[in-house]
Amino acid sequence: RIVFSSRILPGPPEILIVNWDGTGLRNLADGFAMALWRNPVDGSDWVYAGTENKKYDFAKVTRFPIDSPQQRELVWDKTLVSMEGFNVTSDGRYAGGLWPWPAAGVADLRNKTWKRFGEGCWTGLTDARGPLFWYFDGAHRNVTLVDVETGVKWMVNINSAPGFDGAEVSHPRWTNHPLFFAISGPYNQGGRNQVRSGGRQVEIHLGRFSPDFSKVEAWAQVTGNSGGDAHPDAWIDPAA
Repeated sequence: RIVFSSRILPGPPEILIVNWDGTGLRNLADGFAMALWRNPVDGSDWVYAGTENKKYDFAKVTRFPIDSPQQRELVWDKTLVSMEGFNVTSDGRYAGGLWPWPAAGVADLRNKTWKRFGEGCWTGLTDARGPLFWYFDGAHRNVTLVDVETGVKWMVNINSAPGFDGAEVSHPRWTNHPLFFAISGPYNQGGRNQVRSGGRQVEIHLGRFSPDFSKVEAWAQVTGNSGGDAHPDAWIDPAA
């Protein structure tokens, strides 16, 4: 099944679901689907939804089981939360995101508190030796990684794929496997913000972090066509 949302503006946004073969399209709930989460206790799938939006930021985040959308729970209402980069750890305790943009940080959803780690965009959160968070820099070339429990930070360059030659990248997204992530690039058509220039040369690439997350140790190009590709999401088969 695919969970998706209608446009935020002019809105109001709605959350919908459809079967993979295109059948069974129906409305699930009001709001904007920000993240999906599988409950480790019973295997049920949940939607984290932003509501009461002010343009692309939301005053509230709730969650509900996909198969019981009426069982809605309030998750967060302490700050505005931006639409992009909201991620939840597998145990449901921590959420990474923008609170709102450009304030990048991690919220403890049990204690209803959050910690700001820096400024950026395209935030990510995964489970690796505890919760590991990142935020993307304004140069569109690096992510700052943060060990959430210790607060230790370090920067990793993510525009080193073959043929990029220092070009900008965008849309960094962690996969379900913490060592792998996806990006779009290269953006090299000129201008102060080259990401906005787009171009047919933009493709999707997968990167693999080293085991200590200090660098990207390998790259693979996923797409290769005559049109620009962007906003990737990738899933790594754990059995492979």
